[in-house]
Amino acid sequence: MIPVAKGTAMKDVVQALLKQCRSIGLKIKLLLLDRGFYSVGVISSLKKVRQPFLMSQVIRGKQKTKNNAAADNGRDDASLCLRHTKQRCYQK
Repeated sequence: MIPVAKGTAMKDVVQALLKQCRSIGLKIKLLLLDRGFYSVGVISSLKKVRQPFLMSQVIRGKQKTKNNAAADNGRDDASLCLRHTKQRCYQK
């Protein structure tokens, strides 16, 4: 656990927590993050250190209507993001 001051970038929070985990010998197979961590900085820093992660995606822009919701074949946005992220995390 680390104290986080108001205005601290989420990227810095994630980096500090990962550093703290490593310092006590924890090995993280898959880091689970909620959409509060969804930012270019966080994603870039996790990719840079090759840390597999799963994160909820923030949906911006055009909202679903009844007409285009049927085009998803019943899948919600979380399952689409999950499938896409798994492919990225586990490619060798």
